[in-house]
Amino acid sequence: MRIIAGKAKGLRLKAPKGYATRPTADRVKEAMFNVIQGRETGALVLDLFAGTGALGLEALSRGAGKAVFVETNPVTRQVLAANIAKAGMAAQATVVKMDALSFLRSYEGGAFDLIFMDPPYDYDNEISVQVLDAIAEKQLLSPGGLIIWERSNRNPSFQPVSGFKLVKEKHYGDTVLLFIEQIKEE
Repeated sequence: MRIIAGKAKGLRLKAPKGYATRPTADRVKEAMFNVIQGRETGALVLDLFAGTGALGLEALSRGAGKAVFVETNPVTRQVLAANIAKAGMAAQATVVKMDALSFLRSYEGGAFDLIFMDPPYDYDNEISVQVLDAIAEKQLLSPGGLIIWERSNRNPSFQPVSGFKLVKEKHYGDTVLLFIEQIKEE
């Protein structure tokens, strides 16, 4: 697992031992960033269920302004902090020790341009929908912003959540990437 492009290109990231995390495969990450190409420049990024930080660090490497990494597991958070330091991106990164839903419900800052959601594949789909609802309720996605939800293809199909629309869906083996935008009010 490595950073694919940008100022930290080629940097190998550490992952915790065991199966508590499932880092995004390089080919899936590359395809993801091909779709969002250009949106990451100067962006404020939110990496929910951050794990190793691979998605947020990739965005920072490609020119994002700042990233907030939300991770609840203490062992994984230590690896995440080490990856941020190794990439030399500590000044642009904030690590939050909280579960995703609690973070979203308590967050008082500005909206994010890119939001990565990469919950564990066995994660309850209903909780992911609650995460999307919290993003909508607190207006945490900036106009023109994008949510990228990585999930298992064994989960039920995406059902539109109030205020959002699915703009693209990509399949890579057991992985599905959903690209979601806010519906513009007219």
